[in-house]
Amino acid sequence: MNFPSRMLLLGLASLALAKPDADDALEEYWDAREDFLEAERVADNIQTAHGILGCLAFALFFPMGAVLIRIFPRRITVWLHAAWQIFTWCIALAVMAMGIWMARGNEYMQSYHAKIGLVVVSGLVLQPFTGLLHHLRFKKTGGRTLMSYVHIWWGIPLITLGTINGGFGLQLAGSSRTYTIVYGVFAAIIWVGWMILSFLSQCLKRSKPSPAHSGRKISNEEVPVMRDVTADEPHGGHKQYA
Repeated sequence: MNFPSRMLLLGLASLALAKPDADDALEEYWDAREDFLEAERVADNIQTAHGILGCLAFALFFPMGAVLIRIFPRRITVWLHAAWQIFTWCIALAVMAMGIWMARGNEYMQSYHAKIGLVVVSGLVLQPFTGLLHHLRFKKTGGRTLMSYVHIWWGIPLITLGTINGGFGLQLAGSSRTYTIVYGVFAAIIWVGWMILSFLSQCLKRSKPSPAHSGRKISNEEVPVMRDVTADEPHGGHKQYA
């Protein structure tokens, strides 16, 4: 129990014992004490959930969703990517709500951690819309457009900033140095892996031949493959078929 909590309980005890009926006053004190301790337990649980879910959302879940569409570039993966990232954003929104609840009536809302969290979670609300516009334009053009780069380069900095903000949150909560270092190492490994996989997938994509030279579909239309027409010409009065 921290110093302000002990002072509050001491004040409640003094107020209760100042009443004429000591037995009733003592009973009121113990009831008030139990209510206070229960509220403190709830606050501790919310703080724990805020920290765990926030770290998971930004250090793991968002990068996982981003890598998913790079490693498995299929049509269904696009919708899995969208659903996963929206689900993770909902977690981040809940984390922000818990943070606002914890910061009410104190100076925590003025901290860097709170301000960065508000900016990051609010900024990510644009991602589903930029992602949808990117997808629609990609279907028409078969390649990336301006909206594609807006979607990519708006999301990466915000997710990175949210990951760093997790470390600020651990420091603000007074977590041990060991926990902060473990989180930092874990988050760094995930982030570097995300960047490496994204880079390699882009290199592989550029090294593949254009669909126009492979006889594959372009914009849902089949590209005809050239064949040797001489195989259908008559030779010696007999037709030869390929």
